[in-house]
Amino acid sequence: MSPGHTDGVQSVTRTLAILDLFADGQAHRIVDLVRATDLQTSTVHRLVRTLARAGWLEQASGGGAYRLSLRAAIVGRAAVDGFPGTQAADVLAGLRDRLDVGVSFGIPGRRVAHLLVQFPADRAVTVPSGAREAGPLHTCAMARVFLAHGLMSLDAAGNEPYRRYTEHTVRRRADLEVLVGTCREIGHAVSADEYLPGTTSVAVPVRTADGAVVAALSVEGDTDLFDPEFTTEGVDALHRAAPLLARTP
Repeated sequence: MSPGHTDGVQSVTRTLAILDLFADGQAHRIVDLVRATDLQTSTVHRLVRTLARAGWLEQASGGGAYRLSLRAAIVGRAAVDGFPGTQAADVLAGLRDRLDVGVSFGIPGRRVAHLLVQFPADRAVTVPSGAREAGPLHTCAMARVFLAHGLMSLDAAGNEPYRRYTEHTVRRRADLEVLVGTCREIGHAVSADEYLPGTTSVAVPVRTADGAVVAALSVEGDTDLFDPEFTTEGVDALHRAAPLLARTP
């Protein structure tokens, strides 16, 4: 392999690494990108300008940071729309069929987690036509995964006491912090009867090859089904499936 080819591959790899940092949906300053990548400031400037010229990034209001552009949103939407025909979809369908519960794949948002794809237990895959909320932040297992890994903020839950949906709804920040800490420690989050009576969900993080959490995978079904044995089986199945999602086309 020629030196020029090696340099080209490295440049592409670095550019994609920077683009990956915008998967959280937030605007990022050059200094933030430098800190996250350990690249030289001049290198990050050059690569960000390249992404902006190519239409993947644009300057956020005020001009001090960059964010994903409309082009990125269009391409991302196309990827989601085509998801049912991918190998990743087969992974989720297999998880649903094995456990006989619903399966969802979601990403963090500013105030709530958003569902990209759902595999209901009793019907074909569902791809929401727009951003669909996974549920209020203080009741949502996916959101707890994102909170545990710094992709969302507890401030987004709003003022205490949080809205009550059932008798099991967590209503205090201190209690929510405990649940988020538990998720961080054991690697998964559980929400039982907190939003919809009789419904339990369990969620785990989905990581990139370098270990960064970018999404979450969850199963949901009747609370009566989620006894300790089934919950353990579900968590194990989720942890086996999550890495497959990160590397399947």
